[in-house]
Amino acid sequence: MPLTRICPICKKEFSGPNWIMKKKKYCSLNCSIINLKEVGKPYRFTSESVKGSKNLFYGRQHTEESKEKNRLAHLGKKIHSEEDKKRISEMFKKLWKDPNYRKRKIKPLTEEHKRKLINGIKQHDQAIFEEIKNLEKQGYKCLDIGSWHAKKPDIITTKNGKIYAIEIEFSKPDYNKYNGQKFFDDIIWIIKKEVK
Repeated sequence: MPLTRICPICKKEFSGPNWIMKKKKYCSLNCSIINLKEVGKPYRFTSESVKGSKNLFYGRQHTEESKEKNRLAHLGKKIHSEEDKKRISEMFKKLWKDPNYRKRKIKPLTEEHKRKLINGIKQHDQAIFEEIKNLEKQGYKCLDIGSWHAKKPDIITTKNGKIYAIEIEFSKPDYNKYNGQKFFDDIIWIIKKEVK
């Protein structure tokens, strides 16, 4: 039997399963945040009182029958109305203006994380270069477009069996960009005037 309560913020009536309503005081996240603001507490979307083993659903799992019932119950339904989407959007815009909220969401990279990222890029690039060499030995014409320093044209086009790279520039072109490349038969530079 679902329990019914009245939200202390917006005074709306809301209901839900017993195991949820035992802890739930507010009808929505928005009302919960309004309450936290009033009492001067920081926004926390997951309370410490319901994390881990304190959660009422901890250690439990939905049965396949329950999953199917939930799937069918929500099939074809719009979860949020356009009004709700707009309200949620405005709420998060306000949250994003809070420096403390941004600080929690945007975590600086550690030196270890930076090192792993750089090593991953280097390994990826090295694998590309080695594979290009192997393929060119077999007679293939290869163009590197996946490495960090890949030289990619704005347009690649073919005509009469030839492959052309087309570069569109609004300033002085770097005519040495494709020195040593073997993929394109010719490079076409198109210089355009910048519209002010």
